[in-house]
Amino acid sequence: MTTLRDRSSSWFTSLTLVACLLFAALTIWTGRAATTDNPLSAQEWREDLHFLAAQMRLKHKSLFHTMTETEFNQAVEKLDADIPELNEDQIFVRFLQIMAMVQDGHSGFDTRPIPPPADLKDHIPVRFVRYADGIYVCAAAPEYADAVGGKVVKVGPYGGQEAMRRVDSIEIGPP
Repeated sequence: MTTLRDRSSSWFTSLTLVACLLFAALTIWTGRAATTDNPLSAQEWREDLHFLAAQMRLKHKSLFHTMTETEFNQAVEKLDADIPELNEDQIFVRFLQIMAMVQDGHSGFDTRPIPPPADLKDHIPVRFVRYADGIYVCAAAPEYADAVGGKVVKVGPYGGQEAMRRVDSIEIGPP
């Protein structure tokens, strides 16, 4: 499977990706409603979940190298049971978390919408870098130039460390 990480081996690009995922994931975890015009039914999500689980078993040569089969099955069963209570964004994050359980750097899926949205209101034209003591803005569009060098202390209702913990739950691991 092709991952976002496979698209570029650049360390800086990977950090930018983490920052973008941070904002996307935190928007999802704040519980905003799904915005899809034609949302999938709970049954359709379940079918996709079971297809994904079956394909992971079929295609991966060593699916259980960082998790047990029981842990994998429990994650799939838990999501299957939770689907009726979750919005589409929450379901999608849980799919990402299941993929991230593999932790091999090449198992994942592209999270970018196709085609890209015409309205980029959810995108912030800044780049981030992650250091041991936090996340910092390292580049920005001219209108956000004052933010360069600043430390991210909060994302929505979450402090920096909690925000990164949440993003780390969908990070696919080293290649």
